[in-house]
Parts: sequence; structure tokens; C-alpha cells
Amino acid sequence: MINYFLIPGINTSNSINALSVFEQVERFTGVSEKELMSKSRMRYIVDARVLFTKVMKTRTVYTLQKVGGYINRDHSAVIHYLKQFEALSKTDKEFYFTYLKILNNL
Repeated sequence: MINYFLIPGINTSNSINALSVFEQVERFTGVSEKELMSKSRMRYIVDARVLFTKVMKTRTVYTLQKVGGYINRDHSAVIHYLKQFEALSKTDKEFYFTYLKILNNL
């Protein structure tokens, strides 16, 4: 069994949930929860999904499948979004700063 209290960056408290992450992503990106859950492939919506999945995996103990369920995607899409985050955060500083703002406001 994994002791989540010993792993840095994982928050096991119930104060951070999907709703609060949806709210912060919408606040900083302008993309609504409905748009995040849509099938749209517009860049700004995909970027918001990437941010949502990264925050959910960083700040919660939800599985890939559970995180994907919140945005109507499967676990493989979440894995892809997490890889996209790594690439985008290295090249797009504004994207990375948006991520930091979301984290700081949770």
C-alpha cells in the first residue's frame, strides 16, 4: 500500500476536488466546464484540458481513468495530455505560468 503522505506534491485532503479545479481552469483560461467536456479540438480548449489533467494528477490521488471521466475521455487521453503538458511547459512560458496561477489559487 502506498502512503500518500510521504509523496511530495500529492494532496490527500478533500478540499481540492474536480469542481474547484474546473473553476480555476475556467477562471484563468476562459474555457467552461462544458467546453472542457466537449469533443472540440480547438487549441485553446485542448490547452485547458491539458491544464485540468495536470492539476488533477498533481494535486489529487485520482486515477487516470477517474480524471479522464471528468472530461469525457479515457485514461490514454489523460496520459497524452500529461505528455503534452511536459512539452508545452518547456516551450510556452505563458502556458506554464497559467498552470502555476491555477495551482496557487487552489
